Amino acid sequence: MSKNRKHGVFSVGEVSIQSQFNSKEISKKKWLPISYCLETVFKQMKVAGNRPRMIHSYEYIFKQFCSINEITFVEDITIKSIYYYLENIDVSDRTKKIRLND
Repeated sequence: MSKNRKHGVFSVGEVSIQSQFNSKEISKKKWLPISYCLETVFKQMKVAGNRPRMIHSYEYIFKQFCSINEITFVEDITIKSIYYYLENIDVSDRTKKIRLND
């Protein structure tokens, strides 16, 4: 864990995915499934003391992002997919800016 950031979404340390997924499934692409990563991030947010409503909001937004871009693995996330998501949601420009900066 970084000494600069002790809490929040990006404070997740090293994790092992071998115990939760079939090793054949992982070795097929050697990529991290987005569902596992989201679960890890949301658990870390709970531990860090984030409010349930905030966690639910992040979960809603990120699942919407994954659905619009048909993302299965973390490695599928690109700058292009982020901007594609922002172009295709029906919210104000201010909300788009907030989502981009969070």
